[in-house]
Amino acid sequence: MHDPTRARVDTLRIIAASPGVFETLGAHLTGAPFTEFHDRRGEAVAVLGREAARRLGITDTRGRPVVIADGLPLVVVGIIDSTARKSSVLGAIVVPDGLARTRFHLDGPTQVVALTRPGAADAVAAQASLALRPGNPGIVQTSVPPTATTTRDAVSSDTRGLLLALAGVSLVIGGVGIANVTLVAVLQRTTEIGLRRAIGARRRDILTHFLATSTIIGALGALLGTCAGAWITVAVAAVQGWPPTLDRWVLLAGPVIGTLIGLLAGLYPSWRAATIEPIDALRAGA
Repeated sequence: MHDPTRARVDTLRIIAASPGVFETLGAHLTGAPFTEFHDRRGEAVAVLGREAARRLGITDTRGRPVVIADGLPLVVVGIIDSTARKSSVLGAIVVPDGLARTRFHLDGPTQVVALTRPGAADAVAAQASLALRPGNPGIVQTSVPPTATTTRDAVSSDTRGLLLALAGVSLVIGGVGIANVTLVAVLQRTTEIGLRRAIGARRRDILTHFLATSTIIGALGALLGTCAGAWITVAVAAVQGWPPTLDRWVLLAGPVIGTLIGLLAGLYPSWRAATIEPIDALRAGA
């Protein structure tokens, strides 16, 4: 397509646009964009996207290179190096709307890109359908690109979910650790448990003893972890120059959740200790 003397054919997308599209897209060009003059007269000119120019072997617009699109020679007046929006144009051939209407029988635009002031995008999108198609606004679909606030909120939500998942895994690991420690304590103190049972200790006394031990371990671990997390948050905020923010419910929920985890983790070891018979414990110790 680039050089008529070379037998080369590439399939590229052709986009018809008004001259203001380059400013709207925040495009940076090598060469120049087509103008209202080109559009009004239906001039056979084109602006190539960076990827399209690379595929066609065009590196600059000096000498006015020509590409053949559907049998029509188009003079390349500019190359889009980058865009702030709609990066899809980097792989396309952009021609004036006036040329597309006369040569390619374009009836009307299929997509309108509007550049708005900060904060006005939602209001413009709500009114665009009626402004473009007063008689049938329902056929126009509008979309608003995510703002910096929306993106930040989405990232914060994902980060919060990841941290909650890590916290959940940490709680499970902590619970398993407390259960293992309590179970080892039961096995090591089997003789002691048998003696206590032999001198009158009831099953619920043994159960309560080990259950209280695991609960205290969970509560102390959660309390220390909450304090450490609070201090780290304050220290990082001080280093970064941010105002430290701590939710009270988090500071209160940490020890409570740790206590519950310790209680649940100690259920099986405590039940096992309570079911030890005195005679079996003394035989095992002998």
